[in-house]
Amino acid sequence: MFPKRSRKSPPGPFFLPLTGSDGGGLVLYPASNQPGTREQSLPQSHLKCDERGVCEANSIARSLSLPQSFPIKAFYKLGLTCLTAGLLLTRVSAQETLSSVQREMDRVDKEIEREKDLHKTERKRAADFENEKAAKLKALQDQLRLTQGKIDSLKHQLDRAKGQKAGFKAQTAQYQTRQKDFAKALTKQIRDLSLALKKDFPYNRDERVSQLEELANAIDNGVVPLEDGLNRFFVLSQASLDFAYDTEVYRGTYHGADGSDHEGSYVRLGAALLAFAGEDGKTAAYLAKADTGYAWREADLTPDTRQDIFTALKVAQGKVAPQLVNIPFQAPKPVEGAK
Repeated sequence: MFPKRSRKSPPGPFFLPLTGSDGGGLVLYPASNQPGTREQSLPQSHLKCDERGVCEANSIARSLSLPQSFPIKAFYKLGLTCLTAGLLLTRVSAQETLSSVQREMDRVDKEIEREKDLHKTERKRAADFENEKAAKLKALQDQLRLTQGKIDSLKHQLDRAKGQKAGFKAQTAQYQTRQKDFAKALTKQIRDLSLALKKDFPYNRDERVSQLEELANAIDNGVVPLEDGLNRFFVLSQASLDFAYDTEVYRGTYHGADGSDHEGSYVRLGAALLAFAGEDGKTAAYLAKADTGYAWREADLTPDTRQDIFTALKVAQGKVAPQLVNIPFQAPKPVEGAK
């Protein structure tokens, strides 16, 4: 382990490393080439060596408590001690290295187990995702199938509705044609009634005729819908019927045949009688229907006829109790060939 030295030559210096140190050790050599002496060395970075390879550390060795030289046996004991210490330090270092390697392996094993768990979790998550995707896809396919069925059903309904629409359109055309024919018939009936009113009782005749003619023109021009025109025609017809049954008394002036004016009251009994009774109690006249229309008669009235006119006025005014009154009435001559 240590170099052998010859008795003839002085022992040469040698370097004894210390395990665990920072590259330093001890350089053993006799001081001043005298046997039995040694000198302690410091780290190699602090040693100074000459051309013979002998390293000296005089300046640093002086700072140590050891003497610069001591007997040769002490060198061997010190070398054995240092070697034993180095071996112990190497063993301790090896044990520490083995422990660190074991800890690193345990850490790696744990990391592997953790990665395996993560891999299992990811695989389970991927499987769940695939199952959920398959379920959603199946649900969408079912919904698509139902939607397609509804679309087909709606198509059939649409075709049926188109057929019904075509049928309704044909019926509408028929109804519109009938409506036009009915409108023509209604306006003809209104105008016929207007012509008849022109020859009827002259009380408010112009106003009633004008209302009927305006209604017929409005229906022809489309200003008034057919339903509204029919309702208005019924209203006017009902007014004409009511006119034939009601009684009316109103004040007025009568223009006599001789050109004189007389103040008094007019009494109308439906569409049968329109008479005038003067305030003087003597003047009386009534509207009689002749062959050419209506004309007032006053000259050839009998006293009974005059009295009947005054009595009818009082009954209409409510001055006397209701009673039967003879009223003058003159019917037109029958037309030849009429039944």
